Amino acid sequence: MPPEAKDRFFCIECSVQVVVGSEAQVQSAEVKFQREQRLCTRCMYQREKGTKQAEQHIRESVRARRDRT
Repeated sequence: MPPEAKDRFFCIECSVQVVVGSEAQVQSAEVKFQREQRLCTRCMYQREKGTKQAEQHIRESVRARRDRT
């Protein structure tokens, strides 16, 4: 591990290696969440976007069902 890297792990979605450079980044909430989930930033945001799209779809289908009755 290079001296500038404080932490590293591999993304479980795309297998890219994530290297965390500074101690401040290691302590940040976003990086802690990424490490817990084992996701790179791109996959984390894609998953978040997918979750939001799923919630939107559920809201729309509930609204459509309510309008039909």
